[in-house]
Amino acid sequence: MLIATHCHSHYSFDCQVTITEIADACVSNGIDCTFITDHDVFELTEADLKIFQDRNIIVLNAIEFTSKEGAHIIGIHKDIKKFERSRYFYEAKELISLLKKNEAWVSLPHPTHATGIMKAGLTNEDLKYCLLNSNFIEEKSSKYGQFDIANIKSEFTNLKAIISDDAHQTKDIGLMLNKVHISTKIADNYESILSALHKESVFKYNKKKLFLRKIKSVIVKTWLYQNISSDLKNKIKQLIK
Repeated sequence: MLIATHCHSHYSFDCQVTITEIADACVSNGIDCTFITDHDVFELTEADLKIFQDRNIIVLNAIEFTSKEGAHIIGIHKDIKKFERSRYFYEAKELISLLKKNEAWVSLPHPTHATGIMKAGLTNEDLKYCLLNSNFIEEKSSKYGQFDIANIKSEFTNLKAIISDDAHQTKDIGLMLNKVHISTKIADNYESILSALHKESVFKYNKKKLFLRKIKSVIVKTWLYQNISSDLKNKIKQLIK
């Protein structure tokens, strides 16, 4: 089973991708399960979920919360909607405590980014609590690259390192996935999927797309690219999208 652990939809304030576009991209990239992690809301309707079901894609309900300190924290729970609050409502420690008491799973996205748990200005005590009571931590994302968490993984063995797309566009979906050895036929609940992800997942990269993205990044920074016509720029983008 291939799992995408961090995907946004048009319900996020910073994303325009429709549910159908996400579901189709999952099919195209062989993704069996995706976490929908919209910022501070969970708005998927029954009709939205049916779009995934019709394509045999398992959706795990999640929210990427923004704590009072500005830390992004992902909670995964079948009834995650009941924890939905406005941005900056919860303190990080308070949020993770609430999620754990309700048997939710917790993932720490882009931990060393400005909006990550390591950079949000938490007290040492609160940070330690959050790390000890979370399940997953992102080691790498196609959006931000590698995160320096070697010491964190060594000290907090409860944290399983995962990778993510942190997808905000369809082209982001399927670049960095987590593979688990579990049949989709028995993956009928959150516990079985998340336990398998925590126990034995391995990283799977779309090397071709990642290479093209790197090439594109280099090209768009060149003097020559900056001085060609818009039409030619668009053609180059299409070739290496």
